[in-house]
Amino acid sequence: LEPDSKIAKTAPATEPVVTPPASPSALTLERTIETLHAAREPAWKVSARPDNAQLKIGKDQLRFSVASDRTGYLYVFALGTDQKQLVLLFPNAPDRNNQIAANRPIDLPRTGWGVVADGPPGTNQLIAIVSDVPRDFTGLGLSPLDGTLDFARLRLAFDAVGGKGLAGSPQCPAGEKNCGVFGAAIFNVEEVR
Repeated sequence: LEPDSKIAKTAPATEPVVTPPASPSALTLERTIETLHAAREPAWKVSARPDNAQLKIGKDQLRFSVASDRTGYLYVFALGTDQKQLVLLFPNAPDRNNQIAANRPIDLPRTGWGVVADGPPGTNQLIAIVSDVPRDFTGLGLSPLDGTLDFARLRLAFDAVGGKGLAGSPQCPAGEKNCGVFGAAIFNVEEVR
């Protein structure tokens, strides 16, 4: 028997019934961005594009714009070239105003923060999501210091409610039932030497 297996109690004359352990999560860190994107509301159009799709390590800064066909709250996540952690790039401590108006693009980063390409060489995967209500990411282990999310908690959220769990908890008004939808757009930026 596996250490986590449970044996159901049965009458003494029958053999014990073994309950298999729960299957491991199908979510991998490399698939978090596309899994989150698949959970979006397809009718909600969001677009995102980098100013430059290729950045020189140690020199160039990431700059991009995001637009939405609906008013909402913007969140931008990145899976770096090393694919070791998912980071909430925006909003952040220096720039908390994440409201976006319908059909009015936002250029990021704004004054007070920036992101310099720091390697290793490879492709950064980014996703911009626009939600109808603010979202809370503390349940996903969001670090207030560097914006990283805890992958073990991401897996638990995914296993509980699917890809929508990767978008944090929608802060719906009391009594609101049809709340928490979001649109999303993926974009990539390559880092080179």
